[in-house]
Amino acid sequence: DVYLSFTYKPDYLQDYPNCVTNWQLHRVHAGHDSFEFKVVQMPLILDGGNVVKAVVQGKPCLIMCKKVLDENNLSDEDFDNWWKQWWKDNFDGTEMEYVLLPWEGEKFNPIGHADGMVRYIEKDRVLFTNYEDFEDSPIPASLYIEKLTAVGFEVETLSFKSQFDYKKDKLYRMLFDSSWCYINYLQLGNRILVPSLGYDKLDQEA
Repeated sequence: DVYLSFTYKPDYLQDYPNCVTNWQLHRVHAGHDSFEFKVVQMPLILDGGNVVKAVVQGKPCLIMCKKVLDENNLSDEDFDNWWKQWWKDNFDGTEMEYVLLPWEGEKFNPIGHADGMVRYIEKDRVLFTNYEDFEDSPIPASLYIEKLTAVGFEVETLSFKSQFDYKKDKLYRMLFDSSWCYINYLQLGNRILVPSLGYDKLDQEA
């Protein structure tokens, strides 16, 4: 019965000020008298797509991309100190684990959404996107996996390279840069809605 509110002001909206939401300015947070839940304001500029909920080693955990540090002008140490204390102060001593995944930078990944990198499957298990297929990535896939395993996650990885010939398969070559999209699925109960790239062979493999 508790919801977190945050300021939605990602840097990729700097040219679109009308899209920025601030709960204090626009009163967009839930406040209707008939609602029977509590809204807690999280003092961060945050993006909902940059939050993946999980459970690891029996503790609740949030997985985010390190872009959150840039958007809030925080160092790793400052964020770590604030994070641990904030949850305890606001949620009866709750210890909330977190993982900050590397950010490739604005040129390679302007959005910086964790839900386009990794998804929670079940306790202690996550599914990681097909970054191993991208050989020219500025950050190796192994570094992301290392961050996740360090806190106790078992990591399953997507990969399409072994099933498709990049040089010979023209359709795969055309769609390759978009193949990360499959991780950005929507789960509704026991059903999963997965994006399609329109190439049946690749869609079925995903």
